[in-house]
Amino acid sequence: MSRAALDTPMMRQYLTLKERHPDAILFYRMGDFYEMFLHDAELAAPLLDIALTTRDKGKPDAVPMCGVPVHAADGHVKRLAELGYRVAICEQVEDPKSARGLVRREVVEVITPGLVGNPEALDARREVSLAALDARGGAGEVGLASLDASTASFQATACEAGDGLPRALLDELERIDPRELLVPAAAREALEPALRARLPRVALTALPAEAFDAAAPAAEPDGFAALGGGAAARAAAAVLRYLADHQPFALRQTLRVRGYQLGDALVLDAATRAHLELFENGEDRSRRGTLIERIDETETPPGARRLARWLARPLLEPAAVAARQDGVAWLAERDRLRARVRRALRDVRDPERLLAKVARPGATPRDLVALGRSLAALRATAEALAAPDAELLPVPDAPRPAAVGAPAPLPELEQLLAEGAAELGHVAVEIPAGAGPSVEQDVADQ
Repeated sequence: MSRAALDTPMMRQYLTLKERHPDAILFYRMGDFYEMFLHDAELAAPLLDIALTTRDKGKPDAVPMCGVPVHAADGHVKRLAELGYRVAICEQVEDPKSARGLVRREVVEVITPGLVGNPEALDARREVSLAALDARGGAGEVGLASLDASTASFQATACEAGDGLPRALLDELERIDPRELLVPAAAREALEPALRARLPRVALTALPAEAFDAAAPAAEPDGFAALGGGAAARAAAAVLRYLADHQPFALRQTLRVRGYQLGDALVLDAATRAHLELFENGEDRSRRGTLIERIDETETPPGARRLARWLARPLLEPAAVAARQDGVAWLAERDRLRARVRRALRDVRDPERLLAKVARPGATPRDLVALGRSLAALRATAEALAAPDAELLPVPDAPRPAAVGAPAPLPELEQLLAEGAAELGHVAVEIPAGAGPSVEQDVADQ
């Protein structure tokens, strides 16, 4: 291709942005389309089943290109990420009407196999995890951290290193089933055979040693200091650095990291999960006929994900088992209360992923409205749980167990969301009277 074909203001801008993201397919915003050029276009067109064309058609040095409409981009981005590719989203960052010359553009986020884009394109019942493994070889600890960026669920653990990666850690990795795994660049070659044997579909991403520096993380969410600066903290630091480099806006949502021990729960290896058909059947690996399909009567996406986590990690501590059983028994014995709670939950969408979507570039007033309405619907859940028992049962009742938590009110947030949506979208938003409940982890942890 001749130099002249690339020596236009637009192509110079494109090539400058592409140089900053050489390992990603660049979605370059042009009006109502995202365009891809050169090798990106030749790579993406057959994967997305879209037409490959050229700029300056008919010329011998025409530039290969293809494109997708902005309104349909989420599905295409999801497809590329599932195939293991990175996608850099380049947006126009100034009003074309006021721009002098070429409109300024910047990459606003990079979607990777483990860092999803619009969470609405995901299966609401499943987590999509990014994990990091701090394994430096020799004696000491091996650290593991995992993050579902669509819900900000973030946890880290560590165990003693042995001859190779510990089996318990590999079993835990299989349970998490990350789409993308971050490893130290110096250790990738040594780690890859064992990791590929357990996780054949995972996208392995090598990071420099400084990304695993627990003394200088990109952010310090609540709980990070409690990890103690060891292998778990180093793995968590790598996740935070990767998040800061690719989707920095998501750091505001990643408010805490939970440390845990592998011995806190029974680790079920892949063979056991497959034999019991907990999540996938043996015929076509779908959910049909599995245990999770039979028992999942949840009303909300966060509830479905929480049930799957509980099933994948059965508790071992007798006190924790007894507390959960007390909560289940209390609800099972109260048909009318349980029916009221379920009716209230039907109006709750997916607050966890709505929070992630609101934090992303391109969030709309509609997203704020949806989040506000979910908060309002959760208030009815709290009221159902807090209703006097005399209204529900004809006999004296026991107090509600601690495991059955009620959402705490967040009236200020409800008000702010409603006002923000109305201001941005010029829409009328009803602000329900009373207190709005919290969607914080105090409910999700039950």
